[in-house]
Amino acid sequence: MLHTFLTNIDKVLSREFLEYEIWEEPLYSDTTLKNLMASLRKKIGKETIVNISKIGWKIETF
Repeated sequence: MLHTFLTNIDKVLSREFLEYEIWEEPLYSDTTLKNLMASLRKKIGKETIVNISKIGWKIETF
């Protein structure tokens, strides 16, 4: 997932985009993606990945 964010710097990545990039198919549960996102945020810092309400997520570049 980190690779996907880094190769799409300054782009908002939708849930659907991440599902197809990582698993190549839609997920049946939101929990899988939410858990993976929480784990990634814990490793690289909560403030690094920004939630864009109702659109998706974006990696914050400083």
